[in-house]
Amino acid sequence: MNNKIQPNEKEITAKKTPRLPVLEIASRSGQTKPVLLARDIIQPNELRKEDVANAASKAQALEVDPYTEANVVFFNTPNYLEITEWDGEDQVESTKHNNATFHASGQPVEKLLIIRAEWNDAGPATYVAKVRIKKIYSYQYSLSEDPDKYTVMKFLPDEDEEWNSGPTDNPMYETRLLGGELPKLQSTFPELNISKLPSYFVFHKGVKLLATDDEKELESFLTQTTTVTHSGKGENWKAEFITKHKLGEGIAVLAIQSIGTEKPLPREISLFVEGTEWTMDQYIEELDAAGQVLVSFDFERMIRNEDKISLTMKWSRQEETIYLTHTNNGSSLEPKVSIKAKVSKLTDEQYADVGTTGLENPKKDDFRYFTFNLKTSNPRETIQQDDLPTIRVFREAIDKIDGKSRYWFGNGYGKPDGEEHWEAVFYSKGLTEEQIKKAFDSTIVTVHFTDGKKEYKLGDYVSFED
Repeated sequence: MNNKIQPNEKEITAKKTPRLPVLEIASRSGQTKPVLLARDIIQPNELRKEDVANAASKAQALEVDPYTEANVVFFNTPNYLEITEWDGEDQVESTKHNNATFHASGQPVEKLLIIRAEWNDAGPATYVAKVRIKKIYSYQYSLSEDPDKYTVMKFLPDEDEEWNSGPTDNPMYETRLLGGELPKLQSTFPELNISKLPSYFVFHKGVKLLATDDEKELESFLTQTTTVTHSGKGENWKAEFITKHKLGEGIAVLAIQSIGTEKPLPREISLFVEGTEWTMDQYIEELDAAGQVLVSFDFERMIRNEDKISLTMKWSRQEETIYLTHTNNGSSLEPKVSIKAKVSKLTDEQYADVGTTGLENPKKDDFRYFTFNLKTSNPRETIQQDDLPTIRVFREAIDKIDGKSRYWFGNGYGKPDGEEHWEAVFYSKGLTEEQIKKAFDSTIVTVHFTDGKKEYKLGDYVSFED
C-alpha cells in the first residue's frame, strides 16, 4: 500500500513565510524587543487602538534617560523603516521620528512607538515598542517637552504681580510659574536649594544653567551678551578662562601659556577645569612655538565674577593646579592669538601625490610638508581683519632662499570659528633648517583688533618635526 501523506495548509504556509530578522530597541540603559503587531505594514488609518493596547500590554518598557536617544537596531538592515509615537490620550499616531532614532524629551512619561519595517527577503512587519523616560530631577515635570527650547522656572510668592499677567514665552524658551510656601518648595525641589522667594532658574535639556534671586540677572541672561574673564598664574603656567554668553550661543575659551623653564616645551598635556556644578577635560598634544594654546568649546552656563574656577594640568609626570579668579583689567577685550607653523617630513601617502618630473633621482626625503594654523579666541566680533600670508607669499619666500623653484603645491581655508589654515609641499633638498626658518622672517601675520593691531613674525613660530 503506497499512500502519500499530504501536508496540511498550515504547514505549507509556515514553510513559505520567511522568518523576520531580529529587531530590537536599545538605549544606554539596555535593550528590549518590540512586540510584533502584524506581518504587514498597517497604515495609520487602519491601526486599531485595541490592537495597539493589547500589544503594549505585552511589551517590556525600555528605560531611557531624559534628553537622550533610543535606537532601533537590527542585524539585517530593512529597506524601509518608520518610527512614530502613539498618542495615548487621542489614540492616534503623532510625532514621527527621523531615521531609526527616538529622541526622548525631559518629561518622565511612558511612550508607545509604532515601528514599521520591511525587508526584501522577509517582507513587511509592524511592531509596538514601549519606552519609559526616567525621572531623575525633582523639577522634571516642569521642563519643556521641546528639547531645543530652554525652560525658565520662576518660583514666586503669592503676592507677586506676575501671577496676574501670566508666563511670558519666547521662541527660544518656555516660562513656568510655580508658587507655594517656601518650606514646601524646598522639600519638593531639594536639589535646587531655593533659599528665598522669588527665585529664578534656567534649564536646557535638564541642565541647570542659571540660578538667581535677581530678576535683572535673569533678564540679562536671557537677552544680553556678557563676557567674563577669570585668570590665574602658577609656577609653570598662567591661564585665562573667557566666557562669552548669549542665550543659545555660549562659548568659552581657555588660553594657556607656559611660563616654566622646561625645554623643550611641554607636550601631551591633560587639562581638567572645574567650576560651580560643572567640569571640563581636554587633551593637548602640543603648544605653539610661543608656548601657548587656545581651547574653545560650547558653554551655556552662567559664569559670575565671584565664581572660583580651578585648572589642573598634568604633563611629563608633573602636575600643577591654578585657581582662576575674576579679572577686570580689560584683557579679554583683545582676543588671544595662537600661531603654529610646522615643517615636517612627508608620509608615504603625501609623497605619492608629489610629481617629480625633471628631478634627478628624487626621493621622499627631498621634500618637506609645511603647515600653518592661526587660531583666535574671538574670531569675527573683535577681529576686524587679519592679513595672513597667502600661498603666493609662501611661494615667494621659499623660492627666494637660493633662487630655485622650490614651491611644489599648496592650499588653504578659513573657518568661521576663527581658525585659518594652509599647507604646502616644497623641495627641500640641500636646505638647512636655519635657511628655511630665515625665509619666513620677512613674512608678517597682522591681526587687526577693535582697538589696534598686532604683528607676528612667522619665522618666530616655525618648528621642525621628523
